[in-house]
Amino acid sequence: MDSLHIRPPPPDIPVPHQFKMFDNVDALYKGGWWKGIITRVLPRGSRYKVHLDNNGKVMEFKHSDLRLHLDWIDRKWTKPSPG
Repeated sequence: MDSLHIRPPPPDIPVPHQFKMFDNVDALYKGGWWKGIITRVLPRGSRYKVHLDNNGKVMEFKHSDLRLHLDWIDRKWTKPSPG
């Protein structure tokens, strides 16, 4: 694979104090980052239900295992458009 098809890691961006319903996130799962969406903010602290795009599963994650999702478009990282 040539370097044109290898993405650099996304930039470090501040993680919100708390995620909100429907935030686009990446969840740390099985040693990698998986795209998903927050489907529920749990009342017992900084835990969330996340619907993972790759397999359709809804799983529970700690705040520390989530980051805001960025899209790789035209060779740069961008925030996803709402909706």
